[in-house]
Amino acid sequence: MPDCKNCGKKFPNKIKVNDTIIRLAGRKFCPDCSPIGGRNRRSYIINPAPGMAHCVRCEAEKNLDEFHIRPNTGRPLSYCKTCQEDVKRIKLLERIEKAVALWGGACADCQGEFPATVFRFWRRCDQIPLSRGKNMSWERFLKMLEGCELLCLNCGAMREWQRDG
Repeated sequence: MPDCKNCGKKFPNKIKVNDTIIRLAGRKFCPDCSPIGGRNRRSYIINPAPGMAHCVRCEAEKNLDEFHIRPNTGRPLSYCKTCQEDVKRIKLLERIEKAVALWGGACADCQGEFPATVFRFWRRCDQIPLSRGKNMSWERFLKMLEGCELLCLNCGAMREWQRDG
């Protein structure tokens, strides 16, 4: 007999409903917590207080003001604003590392190989702000970097100094 992940009580592997045997062995929740045919969703597991919502990533109950609201349904998104920004930052860093690897992983001027966070992409004399790539797809991100050179921070500072001086 499996244990319900919500209430913890044991429930049978199969039950009979209207002369039909329904197998429950693969279920995580008992029929009381997740009614049969009720389209299993998370809403029955976590019931936050009014004006509050549950963040799936940090698993904290927070005020609704800390969540973006879906325009069609008026319900909060799964992640709070803080967790969404963290995920976007992590994905941007992964995207930058992948782009640096595509550009050869070495500075165009000094040929030095450094960690991805040391590099910047330069087009002519201007540095490309990579923070704009937070909300871009990989294809758009690559299109933004077309025609750019990969420079380490030191060589980029030298180019700025030469341009301004």
